[in-house]
Amino acid sequence: MEPIREGLGEKWTSVATFVPKQMRTVSTERLVNLMGAWSAGPRSLQQKLTLTLRRLIDEGHLPPLARVPSERALARALAVSRTTVMGAYEELKTEGYLSSAQGSGTWVDARQLRHLARDQRQQLFPWPHRLNPPHHPESGTGAMGMVDLSAVALPALDLVREEATSIDAEEWRGLMSAPGYSPLGLPLLRAAIAEHLSDRGLETAPEQIIVTNGAQQAISLVMSFWLEPGDTVAIEDPTYPGALSVLRGCAARIVAVELDQDGFRTEMLEELLTSESVELVFVNPTFHNPTGTVLSASRRRRLAELIEESRTLLVECEVLRDLSLGEVVPPPSLASLIGDGSVVTIGSMSGLFWSGLRIGWLRGPKHLIAHLGRSKATADLGTPFIDQLVATKLLARVDRAREARRQGLREGLDKVTELLGTHLPGWSWSPPAGGPLLWLRMHEGDANQFAQVAARHGVLILPGPVFSVEERWADRLRLPFGLPEPVLTTGIERLTRAWNEYSSRHFPNLVAATTCQVVGDTKLSPASI
Repeated sequence: MEPIREGLGEKWTSVATFVPKQMRTVSTERLVNLMGAWSAGPRSLQQKLTLTLRRLIDEGHLPPLARVPSERALARALAVSRTTVMGAYEELKTEGYLSSAQGSGTWVDARQLRHLARDQRQQLFPWPHRLNPPHHPESGTGAMGMVDLSAVALPALDLVREEATSIDAEEWRGLMSAPGYSPLGLPLLRAAIAEHLSDRGLETAPEQIIVTNGAQQAISLVMSFWLEPGDTVAIEDPTYPGALSVLRGCAARIVAVELDQDGFRTEMLEELLTSESVELVFVNPTFHNPTGTVLSASRRRRLAELIEESRTLLVECEVLRDLSLGEVVPPPSLASLIGDGSVVTIGSMSGLFWSGLRIGWLRGPKHLIAHLGRSKATADLGTPFIDQLVATKLLARVDRAREARRQGLREGLDKVTELLGTHLPGWSWSPPAGGPLLWLRMHEGDANQFAQVAARHGVLILPGPVFSVEERWADRLRLPFGLPEPVLTTGIERLTRAWNEYSSRHFPNLVAATTCQVVGDTKLSPASI
């Protein structure tokens, strides 16, 4: 230990205690996010917590001299006993991973300097369990695994299989004769996307389109190109968490703009634009994720006026636009209301056709698309051609896809409404105008804590604060209902067990009607998880 102490010099207050003078604190929220579905699988909670913290230190996510949350704070956030956290911390101290001193807290030991420290501005991936899926056989959770209600991951329509298997010899020859690199996208698909957008009222040329690996890459491309550290960005609250992770990775200053039943509150944006310089505005105007709301016509017009007056870049995400639950045609894109080219529109094949078809796009001014093409070339040289060919063929069948998806979502909404009414009648929500999501209100308790308990009952669900700039919505959960019926049934049965445990511990006086005893568990095949 002596050479390490000497090498750190002024970082230490005294030879006797070896307490570092300067430590960065890892917030409880960040640590819980990094941990993902830590409690899934066998072994005791203390063993699993120890393993998870050891892995985060080994991988450099918790760098040397980083102060970790107190035992009490972490126990509260994870909905476990303080003795569980205390036991994990003590074991890691014995192994040399952690150190502590009275009055100074607990930190990652300096001996962990041999591990690569990560930049603390690193983007927080909202779904860390996907990096090591807990239902994988190697995780030890068994064939049934976890029910994943944490993402908008819709199963494929039959159309995807039909078109993927219909590629004929001539199409294969044409595809294989083209160079393998095309950062802006396959010309055939760019033309098909431009036609698709023009058909719905947004006149578009192929030169205005860049094909991306899903909408997430589209968001990352435009924000990383446009923003510099410290730039102010206005965004809805709640909002899509994938956008928040990108903005935090860009070191942007994120300002929340509230929503109501008519969507983005433009009067709040107007006040913000009047008082300071805003570099970018991000909105999800049609079938908003997670609330399912639609930005009203009057607010669309006002938002368009504000963007034109301020010359701020507007990014509108329309990933869920085609998922109407009714027969009403969705309102026009904001880009059709603004003529100066200061709007970027993001779309994707994921919502309508299949989440596994990683094809998205950006529509914007030609000069911006050219710049973004160079950025994309640096990142990956282009999107796979076979996927793009399948997407091109699917776009010719949009009307049939909309009807098939609408029918499936209606059935899912009816089923989840029935299940919630039976098992969790104390929860409430507003019916969505479209999209595959319910924005649930628990009325009692903390969503972060409850999500931890739910994971221990075999179901993953995202709590409201994940969707917030300011960690609001601690009484909310986002529930996708576009999943197969057995998954929904089992997921809500497990949520009910979790709620019974959580509420009996924290709210023993709750009316009995707010909980329900569930016997058994709907059996899922591994393929349906």
